[in-house]
Amino acid sequence: MSYLLTLFIILPLLAAALILLARRGGEIIAGLTGLGLSILVIYLYFIRPFNTLIIFHLRTNLVLDGFSHLVLLAVNLVAGLIILYSSAYFSPAEARDKFYVLFLALLAGLNGVLLSGDLLTLFIFMELAAISSYALVAFKREYFIPGEIGSALILIAGGLIFWETGTLNLATIGRTSPLVAI
Repeated sequence: MSYLLTLFIILPLLAAALILLARRGGEIIAGLTGLGLSILVIYLYFIRPFNTLIIFHLRTNLVLDGFSHLVLLAVNLVAGLIILYSSAYFSPAEARDKFYVLFLALLAGLNGVLLSGDLLTLFIFMELAAISSYALVAFKREYFIPGEIGSALILIAGGLIFWETGTLNLATIGRTSPLVAI
């Protein structure tokens, strides 16, 4: 059952790549992806209620606890609605496909941030979400530099936490670190 967590990251990235390769039908691919993720998160709700913990180990930890499950439900349902209603916003189809690629990359990054179980995974998916959101915001403007300064500071903070605790696993840091105030 824990392998389902990877689908929240893999499906949007595969759909974005498929839109780039197909150069047509981006609206249909994005819509099916949004619908599929919404169905998957609702399915997980009925299979695993909010009070259970799912952990997927594959060189990193993907963790679904009660709170991340609730936020994952909200993010993916809202993303499905955004994909559904965004088709009328863009008139040229090329801009629409670019939007869907960037939005699906943002969705994969947000899902990865919500499911990450260690600092390195959290940083990687935060960067994916940040770069995608910069591109979405900057369709006509430039916002990349201030955001990357913030990302560099977060990377430095993660390095300092690793130096102090010797681990990147968030659960271990929370249990053993004197830096975490409870």
